Amino acid sequence: MVLHEGDITAQGTKRIAELTAQQVQVVTAPDGQTYTLDQVKQLPADQKKAVLSLDAGFGSKQLAAPQAGLMALLSRGIVEGKMAWPLIIAGMMMGLAFILMQVKSPMLVSVGMYLPLETTFAIFLGGLIKGAVEMFGAKRNLNDAQKVRVENNGVLLAAGLIAGEALVGLVFASLAFFEVKYKIFPNPGMFFISLAILAGIAVYLVKVPLDNAGEADEPAPPSANF
Repeated sequence: MVLHEGDITAQGTKRIAELTAQQVQVVTAPDGQTYTLDQVKQLPADQKKAVLSLDAGFGSKQLAAPQAGLMALLSRGIVEGKMAWPLIIAGMMMGLAFILMQVKSPMLVSVGMYLPLETTFAIFLGGLIKGAVEMFGAKRNLNDAQKVRVENNGVLLAAGLIAGEALVGLVFASLAFFEVKYKIFPNPGMFFISLAILAGIAVYLVKVPLDNAGEADEPAPPSANF
């Protein structure tokens, strides 16, 4: 929320300065209501974003957050009574169709419809890694107890990566907010280095759970599968 409102405030200040330089005294909002620049300065962050038509805050190019944007859209629709019912009903009908068609992962299909490809592709890679774990586990003739241990270890490792990604995302969002320029990532060679790091993580996620499957005579632990 701090990053969201801070980005809107920073972008709004720049926009107001541009309008002042152009000697603009009154701004017309998309709903037709007019505001003086002094009034715009006193508006809450989200209202200021709407009045000035800013590309700022969560959902903008700098702070893209499709999940947060969707939840905000639903929450505002409920609170303000402006729900996009045609889209909601269409989603309900699609969900019912998925159930009748016995789609194995309707949630993944739904998530893939509103998240960008760069986000959902990570889910696809996770599925490939899980498939590799199951394939190598079958070759090792693991029993049910060992398979549960492998799955538990994999879930813990994946959960750690998710938490780490969230923290790193906050770091990059902060860099974008403060407009910090870093020259290391635009380097063309970083693409291949990133691929090598990704391949190393994939091998780690396959190897470590399988190497910690335990002995065949050990009892099965509680499953971490949700």
